[in-house]
Amino acid sequence: MCQQTKTWVLPFALVAIVLTAGRCTAPETTKTPQDTPGPVTQEPASAPTDEVALEDFVGTWYADAGIKIDLAMKDDGLGGTVTMLGDWPSQNAIAFQVESAVLQDDTLEVRTASMPEFQYTEAFEFHLRVPKDELVCEMAYGPNKNPPMMVSKDAPPESLERFASATLVTAETMSDSRARASCANNLKQLGLVCKMFANEHKGAWPPLADTAGLLMFRMEDIYPEYLTDPNVLICPTVEEEPPEGMVAWFFDDRSYWYLGYAVANEEQGLAFVDAYRRHAETGEGFEDDLTADAGDPIPRLKEGVERFFITDIENPAAGAQAQASVPAIIERPGNHEGGAWVLYMDGHVEFLEYPGRWPMTEAFVQALQSLDELKE
Repeated sequence: MCQQTKTWVLPFALVAIVLTAGRCTAPETTKTPQDTPGPVTQEPASAPTDEVALEDFVGTWYADAGIKIDLAMKDDGLGGTVTMLGDWPSQNAIAFQVESAVLQDDTLEVRTASMPEFQYTEAFEFHLRVPKDELVCEMAYGPNKNPPMMVSKDAPPESLERFASATLVTAETMSDSRARASCANNLKQLGLVCKMFANEHKGAWPPLADTAGLLMFRMEDIYPEYLTDPNVLICPTVEEEPPEGMVAWFFDDRSYWYLGYAVANEEQGLAFVDAYRRHAETGEGFEDDLTADAGDPIPRLKEGVERFFITDIENPAAGAQAQASVPAIIERPGNHEGGAWVLYMDGHVEFLEYPGRWPMTEAFVQALQSLDELKE
């Protein structure tokens, strides 16, 4: 008899998957010789003779419930992903990486990685048998089993549309998302450090390090009195391990540039870099204001310096708005995909696309990068 199947709409939850082919097998038949009477003999039903290979499972399989199973050949065997759409109208789709795919006789046993980032501590497991254009998919998670549903290489139009518009979430993107949040928190803490320092130094923010090309605080100015955990000076994506007990290693600008001076646009920023270079040649520290080529002063970061950038003197909120436009710390691009964080004088942080708007312009970032050569 034919195995009966029916379509099932899957809620968005972690489950184990078992897929079996919907096949029809011929009933057992009898054959009686026509020339002589005698007992009825029975012939066994014929079994499929085609051998199953990994290549038979390659392809993209869709289910009406918003599941897509991608399997492809790789150097070390079969790999791919299982992608699940969120409940409508969610625009997220979670992709689980295939960790192993082992062919046992005519059954492909697949196991995916877990996603603890989504509280999914268990892995998907699913079995594929004798692939055809359509498969019967039986799904379960733990003791919970669900009715069968059909999966096919022909995606339902609604699923195609939703997959195309969904934001794909993977373990890697979740990891970067957490790293971004931690990085933003680093800058916020450094902003508080600068404010506390300013409260006890007549409004002045910490001066730049004396080392030429090093856009960072002087360690002795803020550690450990104002900054007790130097780890906040390093982006979480940096894989380099610090030397044991060497606090000075953190006070580098491998993750963040501390400007130390007030600049509000690209022109002023480039003038600052030029003035910094000239002053670094003198071997003196960075306690005082700098002077641009044109003779204009470039003031140290200090509470109240924002008044030089106010354009609407009749606006009572102009001071706060001006402080919110002056960058204090800029993350080096490359730690996160697409851009980097900026801390402003008022303490707020923004993630800006790179290259993009000030201060994450290509010209200014390249100018800051060029100062690295002064360290050599």
